[in-house]
Amino acid sequence: MKVNRAIKNYRTFLLSSWDAFMLFVASYPNDATAIEELMNDWLQSKWEILVEFLICEFDESLEVYGNGADCNGASSRVCYPDKISTHKIICKPHQEKVTDLLTGSSLQLTDARFDMFVAWKDNFYSICPPFDYVLLSDNNQTVIVDLNDVDFEMQKL
Repeated sequence: MKVNRAIKNYRTFLLSSWDAFMLFVASYPNDATAIEELMNDWLQSKWEILVEFLICEFDESLEVYGNGADCNGASSRVCYPDKISTHKIICKPHQEKVTDLLTGSSLQLTDARFDMFVAWKDNFYSICPPFDYVLLSDNNQTVIVDLNDVDFEMQKL
């Protein structure tokens, strides 16, 4: 339950701080790549501080959130850039099947790897509030399911 609560609290943090963060983004140069890198760094740094440090032991680390950070060269991490991921976050469905928004099909998730929170707008996902869906990798395909249909668990790589 600790993992599930920590990740849902991370979403709450994103919702409560998004507008303030967007003030910084608005003052950034009008460079899409620089803005994307800034956002990736912010999301990853908060992931490490608010989720990873809470649920992992000192010798453990999670896979990166979303695209990971861009601030440390080849590493996608902000803190401890040389650390290697030891665990992943998976999503367990509440029911036997869930609906994938990308295809509209009903599917069974089998230890689907959590990538990030997203919103669903105009028949595609975007990285913005209300973050009420999760982007997952399941059997080498990308799926998007309703946040309310899954719980989060940590699994050793």
